[in-house]
Amino acid sequence: MADSQKTPLDIIDELDMLIALSQESEWQSAYLSAATLKVEKLASINKFPQAEALLSLIYPNALATENETLQVRLDLVKLRIIEQDGQTKALYDQFNTLLDTAKRLPNQRLAGSVYLAVGRAQSKVTDYANALDSLLKAYQIAERIDDLSFLDVVMNAIGNVNVRMRNFDDAILYYQRSLKNSQLKDAKYTQIVTLYNIGQAQTGNQDYEGARQSFNEGLKICEEIGDTNSAPWLRRGLADLAIAEGNWDQAIDIYKTILPDFEKSSRKQAIFNIVNGLLTAYIGIGDAESAKTLMPRSEKLLESFPGRDNKIRVNLLKARLSALENNFEQAYELITDNTALIYADHEEKIKKEINKLSIQLDVETQKNENRRLIQKAEFQQLVIAQKEKQEWLWGLIIALALVLLIIIGFALYRQILLRNDFKAMAHRDHLTKSPNRRAILSFAKRSYKSVRKLNNPISICLLDLDKFKNLNDTYGHDLGDTVLVAFAEACKKSLRPEDGYGRYGGEEWLLVITNSNEEIAQTVLDRIKSNFAKAIIEGLPNPHNVTFSGGVEQFDGRRPESLDALIALADEKLYLAKESGRNKIVY
Repeated sequence: MADSQKTPLDIIDELDMLIALSQESEWQSAYLSAATLKVEKLASINKFPQAEALLSLIYPNALATENETLQVRLDLVKLRIIEQDGQTKALYDQFNTLLDTAKRLPNQRLAGSVYLAVGRAQSKVTDYANALDSLLKAYQIAERIDDLSFLDVVMNAIGNVNVRMRNFDDAILYYQRSLKNSQLKDAKYTQIVTLYNIGQAQTGNQDYEGARQSFNEGLKICEEIGDTNSAPWLRRGLADLAIAEGNWDQAIDIYKTILPDFEKSSRKQAIFNIVNGLLTAYIGIGDAESAKTLMPRSEKLLESFPGRDNKIRVNLLKARLSALENNFEQAYELITDNTALIYADHEEKIKKEINKLSIQLDVETQKNENRRLIQKAEFQQLVIAQKEKQEWLWGLIIALALVLLIIIGFALYRQILLRNDFKAMAHRDHLTKSPNRRAILSFAKRSYKSVRKLNNPISICLLDLDKFKNLNDTYGHDLGDTVLVAFAEACKKSLRPEDGYGRYGGEEWLLVITNSNEEIAQTVLDRIKSNFAKAIIEGLPNPHNVTFSGGVEQFDGRRPESLDALIALADEKLYLAKESGRNKIVY
């Protein structure tokens, strides 16, 4: 098998044979070299438990040799293992160990690799200031030794940190310098990767035309060299760009084209992002059916990436889909869940930031303590300096906590506003802006119970617009909608503040007139009739001839025994009013 066709596992099998042979022949140097390479290969395929076990076995032997290169390579693998385990204190200790080692390494290329690895790891724990410091040292070394390939890798890493910090202009500057280097070397694959990074940064910077050019330029190079693996990533960049611009149909076409490519390579994270991109686009064009069909797949993929950020993203898509389907109650519940998730996420981030700063404080404290032991003559001065540094760091911790609390407060405020909007929509008729069936029935239930407690009688009125179907058939549904709006306005003007009304269904309306008898109910209904008759309805003669009929049932706390029965009695009287010629109220 050619070397280019060997998998990491094939290489590990060969290394096992070399390790066995070296041990059998007692070739210590060859054994350590082969074992170190095996540790690196195990870590590269994320087999961290096996890598850690072998590392523990050979590390003491490596320390006993004078081969500093092997020691550094093992320390870099140790960094990856600690990073994977999430051991924050151990991680910062390893940062300091490696950075101290890098300062004294005679092999500048190896020192640059140390700074690069530490910088990337620092970026992953959001220690961006130190990450940039480490990466800039790697950059200086790459320039000094004139290693253009290494320089490309470092500049892309610096660009990635700036993207995380949302410093898109700085990121683009480093990416473009990397692109220029790769063009000089005619390194086509590096050009493709860098153009993809530039496009992503330009999208984040809202330079959409520039991003489009970068992605298309990368696709052109893919076509030239026959690179079918990178092309889907660049097209995904174009799809993300279409989402940012609100070009929903274009985004859908691209996502559908590239999804099979990512499914073949089983890249679940990319598939998850593409599926959510499709959902965003479907909701954007109002295609609720397609979004509803695709949503279970997003929920299934979420099981593989259960982080809070992903759950918040999927919940927001589900809320938007529910709102699109006019299911505002479900949308309100999802937004409420998201509020809790956002609060928990921000609270966890505060704890992590405080923990990180506390660890940095501990590290600084230990360093200064070591200096105190070495330089006793400067003890007092170091104590003073340490105290000032502690005060500064604790001040920074408090300031950071306050800033994050303000961010949480603002996020919660926005969520509450959104939740209140959904709640209001769930109780309002979308056409007439009057209370809907749910809202008026809720009011009626409260009023019904109040009669039994306070002995204040109520009147339940069911009103129905006469010959409304004929009106729709003759003049069209738009004019019918206008009539409904006018009737709702007449009810609103005519009722007392303590009364309630709402659209009960179609052209049927339910009124609850509190603390009333038949005479009061008749007065209120006469006002509605008068105000409705005066309403100017565009498309009908003025005055118009649209009338309504109604049935009114009184309730004084005795019978009937339920609100449903009370409404049914009012409905029977409405039926009598219709049968006896319409435009009547039966009490």
